Amino acid sequence: MTVMSDIILKGRIIGFEECENYALQDAFGVDSPFRLLRCLDTGISFVVVNPYHAVEEYTFDVEDDTLAALSLAEADIGRLAVLCISRYENGTLYVNLRSPLLVNTEKGLFRQVILSNEGYQVSTPVSIKA
Repeated sequence: MTVMSDIILKGRIIGFEECENYALQDAFGVDSPFRLLRCLDTGISFVVVNPYHAVEEYTFDVEDDTLAALSLAEADIGRLAVLCISRYENGTLYVNLRSPLLVNTEKGLFRQVILSNEGYQVSTPVSIKA
């Protein structure tokens, strides 16, 4: 198994504003769609997944101020990584599709956004496609 080195990121997650420095780790193996977003300021960690593993047609618009905060231009959107916080409860996997983390891995920045698309829920039961 190949191990990916940590990607150090700076950003904030809603409700955890005291945390700003994170490491994105392949704690579940490089072939797993899941990653661990570990706060370097506290002991808090989040299991995250690329939403396209759960919902192929996942789409959203990125506002200009969000692109600027991530040091990206509109032409760079293809380089944007998208992660969703997930949780496992009572045998079901839930993913927050409404508030993804938009990540610029090259600059080490991320920003959580709340999508205005009412079709996405904060807690969506999903099955992950490997």
